[in-house]
Amino acid sequence: MMIAHVTNYDIVFADGTLKTMYKDLDPNFYYHIHSFGGTGVITRMALRLVPRFNVFKSIYRNLSWDAIKEDSAFDQLEHGSDYLSLFNNWDKREFTSVWQGHKYRDEDTVPEKVNLFYEAIHIEEDRVHPVLGRDATPCVSVGAGSWREKIYHFRPDQPPSSDGDEIQSEYYVPYKQYRAVMEALHKVSGAFKHLVQVTESRMVCADNIPLSPANG
Repeated sequence: MMIAHVTNYDIVFADGTLKTMYKDLDPNFYYHIHSFGGTGVITRMALRLVPRFNVFKSIYRNLSWDAIKEDSAFDQLEHGSDYLSLFNNWDKREFTSVWQGHKYRDEDTVPEKVNLFYEAIHIEEDRVHPVLGRDATPCVSVGAGSWREKIYHFRPDQPPSSDGDEIQSEYYVPYKQYRAVMEALHKVSGAFKHLVQVTESRMVCADNIPLSPANG
């Protein structure tokens, strides 16, 4: 969440008082931001930024669910990339595609393509769509490039996702329960898979931001 990058801000309260709020000092730091002006008008905000970087993107097809059924394999998979998205359509016990990214700076050696990833094979084309059978023209290509070109799944100058023909829902579960949740969903997937274009799994860091779905 972008709000996690806010380090301090100035706010004018209803009585005209101007106060600077600091993340590490004020227990109400996030509540004023979430109020959308209800507790005061924010007039200035400071953000924590990172230097520009590049990303090497790889996409693999058909990763077997059994390849990550052990704790060690799952942890290695999730912590071995800077960016990782797992897509599946519930037809089989596998991820139809795996989108992986590694960060690097201009002065660093550019990562090289790895053809095999947990028995999943790197795509031969330069891009694919997360939804099987869809036109991949709007999608980001594999290989090296600026973070602006490689972090995302869809190019900013193209219609996103399924061109609006979708309803997106998000569910958050604890990291340690992810595989148990997926196992439970696989058992009942026949009841809902005809409604799903694709499911994407991603891991996020926990935070302490009020109203955040990743709180705690």
